[in-house]
Amino acid sequence: MRENTFYLPATGTDQGKPITHIKVNVYYSKGGINYFTATTEPRAIWCGISPVNREKSGATGLAVESFMLFSGLKCKLEEAKRLNRKRVAALFEQTKTEIASKTGLVYATLQQVLVKYDIALTEEAPA
Repeated sequence: MRENTFYLPATGTDQGKPITHIKVNVYYSKGGINYFTATTEPRAIWCGISPVNREKSGATGLAVESFMLFSGLKCKLEEAKRLNRKRVAALFEQTKTEIASKTGLVYATLQQVLVKYDIALTEEAPA
């Protein structure tokens, strides 16, 4: 599991594929041109929220994660000229707090993902 990622247990399907979790990831992006949307994105710290299916793999017990390309949403937490790991970690903790308290931009984005993909959370608290 990545350093600034957590999963919320969920149930639903995405284009016929089962969804078991909502992945919440806080990360820094250098920005630039997004060739898929033909827009320029700023250097910023972002929060990505996407539906995934996590399963334990056979004998090894490793978690296997599958997802549909281009599913989920992201929201800009704040602009940043360069990567500041302490600030990313602080915004990660703030993200967990917003979801637990059901307030803020991240929680609103989470609700949009749940509605868009017809998914229900089975547990509200971040892991």
